[in-house]
Amino acid sequence: MINTSDFRHGLKFLIDGEPYKIIEYENVLRGRGHGFVRTKIKNLKTGATIAKKFNSGESFEEGDFSVRTMQYLYQTGSNYHFMDSETYDQFAFDEEHIGETRWFLMEGHTYQILLFEGTPLELDLPASVELKISETTPGVKGDSVTNIMKEATLETGLTIKVPIFIGTGETVKVDTRTKEYLSRA
Repeated sequence: MINTSDFRHGLKFLIDGEPYKIIEYENVLRGRGHGFVRTKIKNLKTGATIAKKFNSGESFEEGDFSVRTMQYLYQTGSNYHFMDSETYDQFAFDEEHIGETRWFLMEGHTYQILLFEGTPLELDLPASVELKISETTPGVKGDSVTNIMKEATLETGLTIKVPIFIGTGETVKVDTRTKEYLSRA
């Protein structure tokens, strides 16, 4: 059983048999009476995010969560196909479930997939990935005095801002949470 005192970012638990993940939480202590925990939680099946208050000391079921390493194979229409590296079982995430993580998927690479009772729920990306720039405008000599940024299109189709000295064909490190340039790779 999980208690409200165990709450932390990313904790997964069950409410009425539905899997949830804590996105934000805050312990609120009152001068009189019992404290409570204010949270923002995400339903892992539907993707819906809700704000909810829990009384201190409430308990919840842990759930049958596991993480598996899976290889991204290909995309067909709005489905993204993955293969379990151990059992070779294949499954597809729809575009709605993948969301913004689609910009960081590369065929043949492995990713961590969260499973609930054997059903894939969520794709877990690393904090940063290295991607090649497929298209950008060349830098103009003399424009390097200030921190000027220009648009660049990455091999996955994502467009980000990069420093002016970065050129086509270079590999850059991109933050997967903010979709921002971090450094050259």
